[in-house]
Amino acid sequence: MSIELHEFASIYTKLPSNACEVPYRIANRNLAVYNPHMFSNPGPETAGALDSPVNIVFATDQDQLIGLLAAIVSIHRNSRRHRQHRFYVVTDAESYLGLQEALDKFVRPLGIHVTLVEFRPSEFLLNHMRINHGPRIERVSNFSRFYLAETLPEIDKIIYLDSDLIVTGDIEDLWNLARLDRQIIACVPAGPHSYDRIGSFYRGHPALAHLDEHEEFFNAGVYVTKLREWERWNVLAEIERWMQLHRQESTGLFDLGTQPLLNLVFYRAYEHLGREWNVIGLGDKEPHELDRDLLQRAKLLHWKGPCKPWRADGRFKELWQPYNVVGELASQFA
Repeated sequence: MSIELHEFASIYTKLPSNACEVPYRIANRNLAVYNPHMFSNPGPETAGALDSPVNIVFATDQDQLIGLLAAIVSIHRNSRRHRQHRFYVVTDAESYLGLQEALDKFVRPLGIHVTLVEFRPSEFLLNHMRINHGPRIERVSNFSRFYLAETLPEIDKIIYLDSDLIVTGDIEDLWNLARLDRQIIACVPAGPHSYDRIGSFYRGHPALAHLDEHEEFFNAGVYVTKLREWERWNVLAEIERWMQLHRQESTGLFDLGTQPLLNLVFYRAYEHLGREWNVIGLGDKEPHELDRDLLQRAKLLHWKGPCKPWRADGRFKELWQPYNVVGELASQFA
């Protein structure tokens, strides 16, 4: 059984919303192109960093609603200093109302500060989204993470998270672990020989000749970055350059969508985080043996893949279920 998001929202009494709603505006862009080798040290964190809020950002839509709620609650429950957290949820116009009501019902009563932001895609984005395989990820929300510097002009350092995960460690440990003193993004390497697992890049294309298939690429569902450095080095221009090239090529450059784009822009130019901060594979369609030692040490569990834990065919549900604030209704989102 499946239900529409507006039906889900109408089940509950709508509570008054006291959330700050931030409008999306497109900023003017420079013509400079990001070059990781030109990046300079931004300097140490300010002296008051320990008292500053931890900014956590999701870019999602109605299809990931149940996962989003569980992810936020898991962070809140497993943090020592959760009152310092500031959550930002970026979503499309179609999903906005339903997410607003769900956050009012399940999240804000817990004292969690959440700002819901409507993302309005540019004409360029709408004309250049391309997914060669995997239509389930051909959504505006999946690409909106590229535009966070414009969408969230009031904040700088952020932790970006996908919605199909739970955080079992203290998120502030991840915040402090990412120094960002030599690179502008920190990610978890996916391991050796991740060339095809991350993006299925098309070998032999001249534009990809510089890629080493043995390089440790990263999963882009978890990263820490500084948005103002994206503006400084105009990272968006480089992402859009790859998007345009991928769109123009008859066969494209790769499968999937956002994973390869970020790996291309930050190729050999990201700060490495420990694998315990992005344990992937829990949602893969083909069952395989996970590293049990890594599962024991895991601080973040990520259901990358189609078998989400709130769906009928979901895997490792017992790990996700304690954070399922919606209860039995979650199984109706297939």
